[in-house]
Amino acid sequence: MKHRFRILFLLVFALMLLLAACAPGGSGAGDGEAAGGEGASSESEAAAPSGDSQLPVDVPRESVFVADQIFRYSVIDNFNFWVNGPHVPHRHALMMETLWYRDQETGERLYGAAISDPVYNEDFTTMSVDLRDDIYWSDGVQFTADDLVYTVNLLKDNPDMGASGWSAQLNQFLDSVEKTGDFSVQFNLNQSNPRFHGMFETRWNGVYMMPKHIFEAVEDPVTFTFPDPSNPWRLHRD
Repeated sequence: MKHRFRILFLLVFALMLLLAACAPGGSGAGDGEAAGGEGASSESEAAAPSGDSQLPVDVPRESVFVADQIFRYSVIDNFNFWVNGPHVPHRHALMMETLWYRDQETGERLYGAAISDPVYNEDFTTMSVDLRDDIYWSDGVQFTADDLVYTVNLLKDNPDMGASGWSAQLNQFLDSVEKTGDFSVQFNLNQSNPRFHGMFETRWNGVYMMPKHIFEAVEDPVTFTFPDPSNPWRLHRD
């Protein structure tokens, strides 16, 4: 008997839900305003964009690269991606190079500033990297092994430029980095680490290359806000 009562109760409850779903809304066309009538029109007009463009008016459109973001930047005029702080989420990936990239959908390794995979010795205490010879900073200066060596040493020696913990990790695993050619370097590790290359491989972040000729000329690299990117465009302040 209890089982039958429970089934009957569930059937009645389901019927009530069905009737409620089929009932007309309280503010439909019967109130004198169609769904696309005056009320809806005024709401659409209120939600419409003003039409003001945020693109620079004095630069030809074909010379402007536009990238959309899903959030607001807390600091819009600091492009120093290596300092600690939350002010540069994702802009680095549009402007700078790591040695490699990892396709998060396929897992494929893509080459950034490096031209081949990292090469380790047998006990994973050295890692050699060959670099591309066709990368130029936006001011026309060529990217070379000097930039990589400078980047690593500056981050290693400056905890205030240790965004994402790179300074601490470099000090933990790296003894030294040396230039072995204009476009080749060798990392000498202080312990075996077969995953050391992961620091220079972007999944969501990584060690981005610095333009040595620019950073070594500034008084304080921590407060410096405007490096030149390694891409075909220049950064302009309004």
